[in-house]
Amino acid sequence: KAFIPLVLGFGCNVPAVYATRAMPHHLQRMRVALAVPFMACGARLPVFTLFAFAFFPERAALVVFGLYLLGVAVGLLTALILGKALKSGRGEGAMELPPYRFPPLRLLLRLSLARTRSFVQGAGGPILLAVLVIWGLLHLPLLGQSPYSLLAQALTPLFQPLGFGDWRLVGALVPGFVAKEVVVGALGVSFLGGEAMAPVGLLEGLLALVEGMKSAFLGTLQGLLALFGPASLLPPPEPTPLQAALKGAVSPEGALAYLVFVLLYTPCVATLTALRQVVGPRWAAFAVAYQLLLAYLLAFLASRLW
Repeated sequence: KAFIPLVLGFGCNVPAVYATRAMPHHLQRMRVALAVPFMACGARLPVFTLFAFAFFPERAALVVFGLYLLGVAVGLLTALILGKALKSGRGEGAMELPPYRFPPLRLLLRLSLARTRSFVQGAGGPILLAVLVIWGLLHLPLLGQSPYSLLAQALTPLFQPLGFGDWRLVGALVPGFVAKEVVVGALGVSFLGGEAMAPVGLLEGLLALVEGMKSAFLGTLQGLLALFGPASLLPPPEPTPLQAALKGAVSPEGALAYLVFVLLYTPCVATLTALRQVVGPRWAAFAVAYQLLLAYLLAFLASRLW
């Protein structure tokens, strides 16, 4: 019964937290619910791939896979520690699982297209709105600077020991509390400025879209080959303007620390809402503090062990 919510967490932490309600014992339910946010949901994957292919192009797939394994390890360790601290016993009863079979390729493609369309329709609006708000804050003058940059610069000294002291990197973590998909958009607006929001013609926009899809496809294929075969069969994808800008702003050890922090810190507002409804407001607040502290400590270790 704990396995199913943890697996669901790789898709989205919100339904995974709600799935713990199927567990009859309160302490067991709380242990699994607090471990679920460490499962790397699909919203974090764009951030992982952006940094992995920019700073570790030859080992990008292994870096991303390692982040997933780190999330699983931290989640299971969290459940273990809570079980010892709360003296939670073993669960009772058994649940029969259905026979699992590998789905046919046609079904995989159809479901992938459906899920991608659903994601774009559901998340595209909030992401666009968040990026527009960040763009407005960047261009709204306040004491000679934008409110967004002032907030980011105030938080930057806290992250200097982790190896990423650029206010634009720190600032992108703030809207990440709303949704992790927004981090990439916030980085694009912060680093590329007006270039990211500049109007383009229809033909130019279509060509840029095709080029972006080609780059994404080659990057995905390169990652799969790196995991299951020789990656040298394909030329490495050309770095995007954002990736080139990131490489000039942070070192590889700082980029690794950034990835670890994005993996472990508070996933999103929707997940916190689900946690509040399942385990209560006090434990939800504890989860936020615990995730931030753990993310900071492990990111610090990642930057030092590089």
